[in-house]
Amino acid sequence: YEQPELVADSVEIIDVDGYQFKDLNKNGALDPYEDWRLSAEERTADLLSQMTNEEKAAQMLHMTLVTLKESWFNELNVGFVLAYTYLSEGVEAAVEKGNEVQALSEASRLGIPVVFSMDSVIGARWIDGTTILPDQITMAAAGDVELVRELTDMQRREMKALGIRMSLSPVADIATDPRWGRVQECFGEGAELAAQMVVAAIEGLQNGNALTEESVMACVKHFPGSGPQTAGVDGTPLVYDDETFP
Repeated sequence: YEQPELVADSVEIIDVDGYQFKDLNKNGALDPYEDWRLSAEERTADLLSQMTNEEKAAQMLHMTLVTLKESWFNELNVGFVLAYTYLSEGVEAAVEKGNEVQALSEASRLGIPVVFSMDSVIGARWIDGTTILPDQITMAAAGDVELVRELTDMQRREMKALGIRMSLSPVADIATDPRWGRVQECFGEGAELAAQMVVAAIEGLQNGNALTEESVMACVKHFPGSGPQTAGVDGTPLVYDDETFP
């Protein structure tokens, strides 16, 4: 085994069999979920066995980080947080604040790291100093699928350096209604080209067609039935009655 570099803010690092591990649940022993030598499946099974129903529910929460609420992390131990204005002032500040949030998550009962996400259709641009990418409609107009892959790979490297491991992109909606306010986020009106570009964007973000340590998770959106809606309105419900739009 190759010992990974470990940095701990809120827990102890323990030595077992000549290797180092984070004592995430603070019990002074090495639990299977803390053992980086084991498979993801083995670690997950052990972690789930130790979680309460409330902790499992918290792992499905996806919060928006406008201002820091410490209890989200050191008490609730939420699973996901959207990088928003709290991290926006610049890359160095974003990394420092992101590390502080991870330290809070580490201080929770089980010390599960939070997954930072970003609404990143045009790159990591919620953080000042990162590269802004063309809108998807612009890339569709260029008609270059490989360019999409190259640009999203660059986006992957920037997001990974910032500690943001989930991208709320690409958009798979089809631009069929020019009244819709998010047409610029689509890879055009042609389903075939859009499908090719969505695949390329996923592979660029993931660094291939599987999730690895080098990947940023791609969250393709939107939910089926979303996209251009009745009379071009972007909202809910997805279908409006005749009285709303006579």
